[in-house]
Amino acid sequence: DIFYYKDANHECDFVLYTEGGKALPIQVCWQMDTEDTRQREIKGLLKACRITNSAAGIIITPETEEKITSPDGIKIVVVAAWKWFAQGFDLFGL
Repeated sequence: DIFYYKDANHECDFVLYTEGGKALPIQVCWQMDTEDTRQREIKGLLKACRITNSAAGIIITPETEEKITSPDGIKIVVVAAWKWFAQGFDLFGL
């Protein structure tokens, strides 16, 4: 199942659920070059992770790649879209 998360201050583009109910929040953004955009994307993803009790989330961008761990231990993988499509990225095996 695929859902969208939004509250008064946050949004997350996709929340995927496996048949067993495990959630994976995913953000998609064109760029994370400015600090405002970076923080908005990360905050929205972290909020969706907390609401769905997910230990990890993904941000898909055209080329940026990095790994981020929040202070409360949520892992964020920032992956380039070309890699996401070309390599069959393992969604739940972060």
